[in-house]
Amino acid sequence: MNKKTLQSFAAGMILSTAVLTITFYLGDYNKSQAVTKTTVDQYLDKNDLVSLEKEQFDRLTEREEVAKAAEEAKAEEEAEKKAAEEAKAEEEAEKKAAEEAKAEEEAEKKAAEEAKATEVTITIKEGMVPSEVANQLESAGIISSAEKFISYMENNELENYLQLGSHKFTKGMDYDEIAKVLTD
Repeated sequence: MNKKTLQSFAAGMILSTAVLTITFYLGDYNKSQAVTKTTVDQYLDKNDLVSLEKEQFDRLTEREEVAKAAEEAKAEEEAEKKAAEEAKAEEEAEKKAAEEAKAEEEAEKKAAEEAKATEVTITIKEGMVPSEVANQLESAGIISSAEKFISYMENNELENYLQLGSHKFTKGMDYDEIAKVLTD
C-alpha cells in the first residue's frame, strides 16, 4: 500500500462514521419510549400475562412455602410411621424366632429325655452265646426278631467277637449299630 491509498482509506472511514452519527441522532433511533401504565397493560394483554402488586406476590409465595412445609411434614410423618411399622414387624419376627428357638430347644430336650428313657443296658457275661444276647435285645425292645439278628451276626462273621461287659443301646438302632456296640 502506498501513502495515497492509505489516506483515501482513512478519509472513507471518517466520512462513513460521520454519516452514521448524523443518521443516528437525527433519526428515530435515539428516541426512548416512556414506560407508562398503559404500555405495560398493553404488553401484558398482548402476551397473556398478569401483573401483581408486591403484597399479593408476597402472600402467594408465603402460601406456597406453607404448603411446601406442610407437604414435607406429612412426608416426614409417613416416614416415621413406616419406620415404626418396620420396627414393630422386626420385633414380632424376633419374638417369633425366639419362640421357635425355645420350641426347638424343648423338642431337643424332650428327645434327649426320650432317648434316656429308651436307653437299655445289657450285660454280656462269660459263656453267653449270641442267641442269649439276641433274646435279651429282643425282650428289651431293641430288636424285633432275635433270629434275624443272629442271621445278621453270622452273615457278617461277628458272632465270635462279642465283648464281655455292660453295653448301652437305644431303641431305633439298626443291626449295624448294635453289632458295633457289642463287638467294640
